[in-house]
Amino acid sequence: MLREPFSVSGIHVEPQRNLLLRYGKEIPLEPRIMDVLTTLAASQGEVLTRDQIIEAVWNVDHGGDESLSRAVSILRKAFRDLGIDSSLIETIPKRGYRLVAGIDRDEVDNRSVISPSTNTPTRSSEPPFWRRMPVILAVALILVVVATISTIEGADKRSSTSVIGQQDPVLAVLPFDALSNEAEDAYFARGIAEELLTAFSTVADIGVIARTSSFSVGADEGDPGRIGERLGASHLLAGTVQQAGNSVRVTVSLTETESGLQVWSDTYQDDASDIFAMQNEIVRQIAQSLEIRLGVGRYAGVSTASSVDPVAHEFYLQGLDHFGNRMRVNGAYHAAEQAYRSAVEYDPGFGEAWVGIALVGISGVGGPLARDREAFMAETRIAIDRALELQPDSPTLNSSLVIWHLSQDIDLDKARLHLARAQDAAPRSVITLYAEAAYYSYSGDVEQANSAYKRSLALDPLNLSGQMVYSIFLSQVGRHEEASDFFETCAEANCLQEGFLAFGMTAAILSGDDARMADWQQRYEPFEASWKQAPASSIPRLTQVMPAWVSIALDRPEKDDQISELIAILQDDPITDTFGLWAPALAEYIPEDLFFDLMELAHARGDLIGGNFALSSLYDTNPYPDWVLSHPRYRALWTDPGLASLEAARLSNAWTTSLPTGRADGQ
Repeated sequence: MLREPFSVSGIHVEPQRNLLLRYGKEIPLEPRIMDVLTTLAASQGEVLTRDQIIEAVWNVDHGGDESLSRAVSILRKAFRDLGIDSSLIETIPKRGYRLVAGIDRDEVDNRSVISPSTNTPTRSSEPPFWRRMPVILAVALILVVVATISTIEGADKRSSTSVIGQQDPVLAVLPFDALSNEAEDAYFARGIAEELLTAFSTVADIGVIARTSSFSVGADEGDPGRIGERLGASHLLAGTVQQAGNSVRVTVSLTETESGLQVWSDTYQDDASDIFAMQNEIVRQIAQSLEIRLGVGRYAGVSTASSVDPVAHEFYLQGLDHFGNRMRVNGAYHAAEQAYRSAVEYDPGFGEAWVGIALVGISGVGGPLARDREAFMAETRIAIDRALELQPDSPTLNSSLVIWHLSQDIDLDKARLHLARAQDAAPRSVITLYAEAAYYSYSGDVEQANSAYKRSLALDPLNLSGQMVYSIFLSQVGRHEEASDFFETCAEANCLQEGFLAFGMTAAILSGDDARMADWQQRYEPFEASWKQAPASSIPRLTQVMPAWVSIALDRPEKDDQISELIAILQDDPITDTFGLWAPALAEYIPEDLFFDLMELAHARGDLIGGNFALSSLYDTNPYPDWVLSHPRYRALWTDPGLASLEAARLSNAWTTSLPTGRADGQ
């Protein structure tokens, strides 16, 4: 651990004063965070394990992991604020950290004249300068975008007030158009736009409309004002891509939506035999310039061109398209998974493709892909581990892992850790806000969850899946009228597939409104009947439980027969998918031992409160009966550390619903 002043990558470090200095700018650090930096600096570029750093700084055997992660995040942010690449501290997967640049111990107090160090990390894969000239021009043009939207007066603030502050512009990146009929050009054009969107989403003081919404419209669908009104955007970024042989031409323009004026546009061209390598280089240079020159953001897009097989990249872009359409197109989940897996077959080290596979697994639990539950979960955990190894700081991955650890592992500590990492990387990203909403809804802070959902949807207004997730939340916490608005509107417009009618029927049942249930019964029953004609591989296992559960709620004549049939199925094939949704109602009909066997298995599998509507059992809309709450096996289940932590969090927010009798009141 160093105590004397030193410099690293142009930053003057004064450990005794706990200060970082560059070009006259000072950033104070907490003593422990300075200790982490000086410990890494003293290692002279060698890798230090997490345990070594924790022992040196905190001198504890356990419990320092979260503190170390926080310290590294704060240091990286401080480097960005000083205009230095945050990758100065390199994460070595499954090992630890190292300080990439060497240090200078000249101890000269040159804080006002320090120039960037020649030790600043560079990428050996960079092409020669003459090859990069068109891309560098593109970087400068993108910087003009940031400067322009930050200074234009009178920008439209229709939706930014409640989300990111009244003075902040809101940018929508529209899907770029390919000026050819080649399929690969179409993927490339959309990929350029999506990677720019990802890069801009980490820029301070700029709100960015999510892909699911901005890619739902095109520049030719109407005037800028109409598009801006639909998206709640003050500015639109659009572009075209044209390929002719080895030459690629990209035109980008920025339009102010209220006036309809194009405030900036330019065209650049590059010669590249690999269209995907060019895309990677453009996005990397844009994100790096945003970080170094403006001191904000960091790259969260695809890997650098040198490390990604171009065929793998094409499959990855196909996976992005399919995953983005997962609630609009039947079979999109499967198509996305296949595309991502094809990507990693060509390039096993393609981190973003592994993130994609992990996201399919995390979001597909309870769906048709998960019919073989054990195999599906095992493959998902493998994908998560591989994605974390390759992309540990991905805000998309960390946000998704918040929901995974809440529902599957019931581990609030891990969920909170991943939420902190996502917030550090992209605090205003829509997926980060969704994760924040999930965390608060599980812990019982309804108002905080509601606020996070509203902020996310303000930046993702056309995302039907997001609206449905929010409506499920409203339904679970008893705000049935608000939830009903979306389900009714979506049903009339036939806006979603992949089982939407089952979601609407469930929301109607949880409302307890007889008229609403009768209306949805007419829509739902033909859908239920269609399951009998569909191949088993195309429908989720929950379809074997849902008819009996719906019949109990609606008191259908076939109820008794369906319950008897279900009990026989459960005895031979224990189904636990979305257990927290249907178990409270079926508890009165399933034999007691079988019921608690299923409940314990559901907890072991991560199904107890995992899946759509499953959290309803912890709110007043769908509580377990009193005899379950007082049963010894139920009380014993809640001694599990994860459930005990969940119980404490919910009690702190005044929720006692479905907590074990005699524990919720402190006895």
